[in-house]
Amino acid sequence: MLLGNIQADALRNYLQADAAYLKEFTNLYALLFQNE
Repeated sequence: MLLGNIQADALRNYLQADAAYLKEFTNLYALLFQNE
């Protein structure tokens, strides 16, 4: 049960990090696109 909770927390943290990375990547892409 505890292992399942740890895996759920790890997955949640991973998804949050992935969303943050995607947001940053989108911002950088928008900046590059504006410069052209």
